[in-house]
Amino acid sequence: MYWMMPNGSYYTGDRQAADDRAVPRRPGPHHEWNGTGWDVPLPVAKELKTAAIKAAFEAYVADGFEAHLGFRVDMAFMDALMWEKGVALSEANGKAKMTVRAFDNSTHPDVSLADCKRISQDQQQAFADAIQKKWSLQSQVQAATTLAEVEAVTW
Repeated sequence: MYWMMPNGSYYTGDRQAADDRAVPRRPGPHHEWNGTGWDVPLPVAKELKTAAIKAAFEAYVADGFEAHLGFRVDMAFMDALMWEKGVALSEANGKAKMTVRAFDNSTHPDVSLADCKRISQDQQQAFADAIQKKWSLQSQVQAATTLAEVEAVTW
């Protein structure tokens, strides 16, 4: 059984006092009793949702993105800088093509510098789009005034 003491403390097990009342099981550690049921307080819900959006962003970036040549490449900010610098060094050394490594560690020889530049630009744009989505969603969460509005925000 699950019990609520008059002071709002929640416990499980045997009833400890006559004025303790039976309540439904607490769904999770962040839920608080509202007098008739369990709710997550709005500030806590916002904090949890903001963290969930951050985790979704990190997972999205970690999955890389599909380059126009049909293979996936890393998408993290440092990866984009490495592509950009690799192209610049190849151009400075008079190379017209590069061997590149894909997300799955496969290599692709003889990729033109034009294609490498496009991958670098697409990679940077994909990262920028993802971070803008993250910030936009987190802003929606912070502006929410109800639990329903918080829950409606999804990656």
